[in-house]
Amino acid sequence: LMLEMYVFTEKLGMEYKLSSQQTILHPDYPDIWAGSVDTSRKDVVSDIKCPFTMLSFVQMVSGGTIEAMRENSSSGEDYYWQGVSNACITGINEVEIIVYCPYKSEIESIKSFAEAYGLKWVSYANEYDLPWIHDGGEFKDINKIRFTVPQADKDLLTDRVKEAGKLLTPLT
Repeated sequence: LMLEMYVFTEKLGMEYKLSSQQTILHPDYPDIWAGSVDTSRKDVVSDIKCPFTMLSFVQMVSGGTIEAMRENSSSGEDYYWQGVSNACITGINEVEIIVYCPYKSEIESIKSFAEAYGLKWVSYANEYDLPWIHDGGEFKDINKIRFTVPQADKDLLTDRVKEAGKLLTPLT
């Protein structure tokens, strides 16, 4: 969460609105379907991902498409369906997964940012305890993977949520 906040405050433009602490209820199924979107704009819902390892970062961003992420990353399917869910809840058809890994030159800034949030352990970490990429290397620190959610996937997820909702016991 701290690194996601860093990305939002230090790396993204003013067109993004922070909404990660807000729970959004699905307008048609508010009793069984809710979610939260890290950031949003008028035309796209975004989720910020900050992988813990270099391997997971590379697997997520290699190829630069949602199809490649779904195929290469062990979390790709989960992130895809999270995006589909957020699209259904918000009524926005475009999803953007923002994948971040800091440049080596940003590590000290991140340590200071973390300390301000009370995460002192980060400030004690050495440069090899935290994932980072080379400045000017093959990969960029911010990678935006944007896709349009197919209506068929929205319908599939909606049907599954409705079926799951039938199994829930109402609170009394």
